[in-house]
Amino acid sequence: MVVASVIGATWAGIMASSAPGQPPSPPVGPGRTPATAESGAEPAGVREILASSRAYAEAMDRGDGAALAAMWTADGDIVDEQGEVRSGRATAAAVKPLADGTDGPQLRISATAIRLVTPTVGMEDGTVEVQPPGGGPIRRGRFTATWVKQDDGWKLASVRENRFESAGGTGQLADLEWMVGEWDIVDAALPDAPAGAGATEASAASRLRARIRWNSTRTFLIRELRLAAAARGPGGPAGDGAVPGDDSLVVTQRIGWDPASKQIRSWSFGEDGSHGEGVWSKEDGSWFVRTSSVLPDGSTAAAVNVYQFDGGDTCTWQSFPTSPGADAPAPVTATMVRRKAR
Repeated sequence: MVVASVIGATWAGIMASSAPGQPPSPPVGPGRTPATAESGAEPAGVREILASSRAYAEAMDRGDGAALAAMWTADGDIVDEQGEVRSGRATAAAVKPLADGTDGPQLRISATAIRLVTPTVGMEDGTVEVQPPGGGPIRRGRFTATWVKQDDGWKLASVRENRFESAGGTGQLADLEWMVGEWDIVDAALPDAPAGAGATEASAASRLRARIRWNSTRTFLIRELRLAAAARGPGGPAGDGAVPGDDSLVVTQRIGWDPASKQIRSWSFGEDGSHGEGVWSKEDGSWFVRTSSVLPDGSTAAAVNVYQFDGGDTCTWQSFPTSPGADAPAPVTATMVRRKAR
């Protein structure tokens, strides 16, 4: 295994999430050793590089910066995805043991291949996935490492990193991938309400559309609710699943992983000045969103919204108000149908 994703710019980015004042922490977890061929099936040089890789991984686990630095050539360097050049030895020497109770990033190496260019030069290519400490979107990248054989063994002469990309679709938000697309509400059992501002008659439901897409780094789902009418619904206009009612409202929502609370959360903002938050959890195959909202007049509302996705292009949505008081809205049930393929 090689160090491309734990040394260099990738190292700096991942370790930025370490506790302030604490030294960068080495990665921990499974998947640290590349797949190997049957013993004896590879040239001796390849097996020796694999042994050096394992020794490097063990030194990383110990936080042994001195041992890591000794496994670099004197002029070995790291070039990150932005082209910044760093000294391999100096960067490796900065590694320190993890403080008690501190988690390090989880590292998984795959598709690793080692080939001998000459009897004393080896190249290693592979892909890597990094899970930052405390959760958060998985990042992926590729690396190429050059090993050279010296009198005291194989040393790293260079590591070249390709750009890392967030893997939100395969991280904490993977189970919400089904939301991506454009949706209509085609039927709804909505509560009765007086006509005029704030009305929630069922005929208005067909005027609610939702468009959901990933942001550029796939760390957030961005949802735009366009209502031909917008009521002060059970979750509030900025709450998850606002109910249609009066004239023209757009609610924008971001859904993402909160590394502080280690939960999926949403933050919503209505053009009328309302705003809200939600906490998402998956229970028995359904998504539950516990929302709280602040309405334009300063009042508050809360609800539990439930999404039951059929695995295709239909989703049943229910909203159960949890705000106290006799004037709390009645529960809402609606059917959402995807109108445009992802």
